[in-house]
Amino acid sequence: MLLLLLLGCQVVNPPPSPPPAPPRIGVTGSTSAISLALGRAGAEVVALEPGSPASVLSDLDALVLGPGADLDPGLYGELPHPTTRLVSPERHDTDLRLAEGAWAVGLPVLGICLGAQEMAVFQGGDLVQDLEDELRTKAATRPAVDHWAAHLVTPRADTPFAEWYPVPVMAESRHHQAVDRLPVNLRLGANAPDGTVAGFFDPAHVFFVGVQIHPELHPEDHAGLWQAFVVAAASGVRSPQTPWSPVESALPVCAAVQSPFRGDLTEFSGDRRSLATLQQRLGSRYGDHRTSFVAGHKHGGLDLRTTPGEDVFAVCEGRVADLHLGFPHRTVVVEHHLADRSIVYSSSKHITDIGVAVGDRVTAETRLGRVFNDEEQRRAPWGLNHLHFELRHDISDGGAASWRSMSMAELDAHARDPWPFFQGELGP
Repeated sequence: MLLLLLLGCQVVNPPPSPPPAPPRIGVTGSTSAISLALGRAGAEVVALEPGSPASVLSDLDALVLGPGADLDPGLYGELPHPTTRLVSPERHDTDLRLAEGAWAVGLPVLGICLGAQEMAVFQGGDLVQDLEDELRTKAATRPAVDHWAAHLVTPRADTPFAEWYPVPVMAESRHHQAVDRLPVNLRLGANAPDGTVAGFFDPAHVFFVGVQIHPELHPEDHAGLWQAFVVAAASGVRSPQTPWSPVESALPVCAAVQSPFRGDLTEFSGDRRSLATLQQRLGSRYGDHRTSFVAGHKHGGLDLRTTPGEDVFAVCEGRVADLHLGFPHRTVVVEHHLADRSIVYSSSKHITDIGVAVGDRVTAETRLGRVFNDEEQRRAPWGLNHLHFELRHDISDGGAASWRSMSMAELDAHARDPWPFFQGELGP
């Protein structure tokens, strides 16, 4: 009887749990070597073709923006260098859309070569278009580096790169362009010996990393990077991002809208509260068909004619939310709270001599900067003798705004027509 009782009390082990499913990681661009590296690290690869919609991100655990040819310099306000060989518009359109969507929802992202450049540019950074040309004049002060061959990469202390690469590593490098100016939210993680950016990351993001090397070619030398990326993908942890230049919510209502220009001592009228005087300056309108950059592009705001060198002012109360892009597309973005409790972001583009910083409170009397003088207009492509003014629904302009080929429905989802805004606020 005792034996039977003992047998009846035996502990039955539960069946083993099935192993967790490998994380699904979408990859744009060249996928073969990247797929092998991700597979070794325990991931399932989903190839993303040009034209893939942002909705695919909902079925993915992470995103890789892969290598490719050169990004359109118009996205960061420059004309192409003679050595520039552009990636297809469909590819950079898809990559930028996916990068922005993944960053916003907090999905882990790894950018490789072109992919890293796209990650920086969509947030307002810019590139060196030809490293050999750029560094030729600096050869006396910088070590010579062949960026078409393996070279040393040194991680920076107190960054994740120092964990993935405890010592400097020889890394494959096949590029003639690289990130020049990093956006304010991205931190430098690694350098080439000549100072070129070899890696960067967003410290507020679960995993948002760009590398200007090819870790897929010798994945065993980059095991720490691949493993950290796949672990982040498998963890399910997300870090949805608010704009990286956050603006406090307790702002006064934008109660007295005015024109961006005083107009005194210029060829235009100086009445900032008159719609008629603003109309004197009106050039391209919101939604106009444009053939620049991408055929079929819809103009995203108002082009307002200017007198060379005249000052540009905020249109009403608000706070500076962002400064981005370089000459000739330098842009000041201001957040405004309207009486109906909605929020808009006014964007003043093609200005210089900036007089404000991110976080500054502004009123309609605050000078943001000035438009180009005669000499600057001669240096700028297309002359750019106007102010490009937008009203957007959020802080981002998607890079330089003109990379999109928008339908009116897409444009209205991105921005609003500034003219009715002024019509409703300014007098005759």
